[in-house]
Amino acid sequence: MNTKNNKISLRILYCFTFLFISCSDYCDEIINYAKVKFGNDFEEAEIDLKKVYDFDWNKLYIFQPLQDQNEISEAIGFDCECAIVPDGKWLYLFIKNNTIVNEKYTTCSNINFLDSHNGKGNYQIDVSNSKFKISKSKENKNYYVLKNIEQ
Repeated sequence: MNTKNNKISLRILYCFTFLFISCSDYCDEIINYAKVKFGNDFEEAEIDLKKVYDFDWNKLYIFQPLQDQNEISEAIGFDCECAIVPDGKWLYLFIKNNTIVNEKYTTCSNINFLDSHNGKGNYQIDVSNSKFKISKSKENKNYYVLKNIEQ
C-alpha cells in the first residue's frame, strides 16, 4: 500500500512540475526542464528543444531587445506584424511553414545560446538541430550556456 501511495505522490508532483513549467516563460522552461530531468544540481546535460517546446514548430528565432519589425521580418523571411522588442525583453518566435505559431516576450538573461547567433542580433534554431548541451556557468551557478551538439 505504501508503494502505491508513493507512486501516486510522484505522479502528482510530476504533473504539478509540468503545469508550473507550462506557465513559466520560455527561458525558464529550458532550465526547469533540465532540472526536472537531471536534478536541481546538474552541472551539464543534453536536452532537445523539441521536447522542451512540445508544440509543432520548424524554427525558433530569439530576438534581442530593441529589434524592430523590419529586422524581425528580414530574419524570418516574411512580413510579420511584430512590435519592436522592448528594452530588457527578448522575443521567442516559433515558426512553422512561414507562419508564426507561438511568440512570447521574456526577460531571459540567464541563458546564452552558443553557435546559434547569426551575427545580426538574433538566434536561429532549426528543429532538425534542436539538441543542445546545457551547462551551468562556473562563475555564476544561475547562468546557463547552451551549445548545439548537432553541428
